[in-house]
Formats: sequence, C-alpha cells, structure tokens
Amino acid sequence: MRQIALLAAATLGLLLAQPGSADAQDRAGPRPVSGTVTEVNRAARTLELGGETYFVPAKVDLSRLEAGTSVILHWEWKGGRMVVKQIEPSSDG
Repeated sequence: MRQIALLAAATLGLLLAQPGSADAQDRAGPRPVSGTVTEVNRAARTLELGGETYFVPAKVDLSRLEAGTSVILHWEWKGGRMVVKQIEPSSDG
C-alpha cells in the first residue's frame, strides 16, 4: 500500500511539473509593456516604468527619454534583469 501511495505521489508531481501555457509564453519571450516613464537614470542606464526598473544597453538610444514620456518597451530577460531591446513612443498618456 505504501508503494502505491509513493507511486501516486510521484506521478502527481510529474504531472504538475509539466509545462503549461504560462511556460510557453515565457519561452516565446516577454510581451511589450507600455506606460509613462517615472524615472530615467542615464548614468546607470536604467529607466523605471510601472514600478519596474529596466536596464537600457548602449545600443538603445536613451538620450531623448525623460520622466513623463509615454512609451512602449520591448524587453527580454538577460543576466537576471529586464533589458530593453527597443523603445517606441506611445500616444497613450
């Protein structure tokens, strides 16, 4: 009986560990985010949007971005942080 319980628990664990739709979305890449920039730190090459801090690599132009600007950010997870791939102006806000 104990072996059956262990087998059932192991099977349940494997079923729960199977990738679902959220995992599929993560593999496809994060969705763009939009909103109003609340802070720009040119020295650290970061910006804050929606309470999150994004790193902006040198290949992405940060020179004209100011707090209060409405944008759409295309980003990716890289090195444990959110890294901006592209910044688009947004008509929202």
